[in-house]
Amino acid sequence: MNKINFYILLSLIPIISCTPKSDDLETENPILATVFDKNLYISDISPLIQTEATKEDSILYSNSLVEKWVRETVLLYEAEKNIPADLDIKKMVNDYRSSLILMNYQQKLVHEKLDTLVTKKQLEDYFDENSSQYKLSEPIVNCIFLKVEKESKSIKKIESLWKAKKYTEIGEIDIEEFELKLTDENQWYAWKDIKALLPNSLWSFSELKAKDFKSKTSGNYNYYIKVFDYKDENQIPPLSYIEDQITKLILHRRQTDLLNKVTEELYEKYSKNNNIQINI
Repeated sequence: MNKINFYILLSLIPIISCTPKSDDLETENPILATVFDKNLYISDISPLIQTEATKEDSILYSNSLVEKWVRETVLLYEAEKNIPADLDIKKMVNDYRSSLILMNYQQKLVHEKLDTLVTKKQLEDYFDENSSQYKLSEPIVNCIFLKVEKESKSIKKIESLWKAKKYTEIGEIDIEEFELKLTDENQWYAWKDIKALLPNSLWSFSELKAKDFKSKTSGNYNYYIKVFDYKDENQIPPLSYIEDQITKLILHRRQTDLLNKVTEELYEKYSKNNNIQINI
């Protein structure tokens, strides 16, 4: 089927979708491709085609859908010819069905019953008890960092505020005046991520440990950095650096406990009603 004829079929999609079916299904729903005894009909792909797309885009996308279907169907045909004799398809389908039903029910339980509020105290308590498990594998820094074009119209203002240590006011300058602006004084970063933002050999980690204010020009940019604190490899990070990680772990444990609790309650309930019989 050439592209012109195929577009004629595509133009029928809106008509087909809003016209009652006639007895002549082949006219209403033309076959776009056939692989052995399997057919792809225009109704199979019409819901996937955006009505606002151009003619050219519709043709290209529709052709790709047909080609994809043909290739997948050919592969499936060959796979069906090569099903091992000991492969229990029915059991596989039933197992997959059971896992989907179970997963859906567990998600429903979690959505309805899981307490997702993790308080600051809960985070702190967990961190105090388990902080030794979170030793750093790499250095981290608590800093502010600026990268500004030398020709920026705000460069003099930025220089003045930097020298006056007025970080809050620097943070209020339009972000468009910066190539990069990190001005949250409470934020921690992996040193490798900050290093990746610097030209080679601009500053070493050892130099930044002095915690003084630094600025340099390299190429077309001025760079500014102030390290407030740092942690070396194998040290314990501050809670704020791993807070998200700990929150996810606490919620995962709660979810596990919730599902185990519901499972045990159902086990007890159906055991008492003699709905469970174990023959071992």
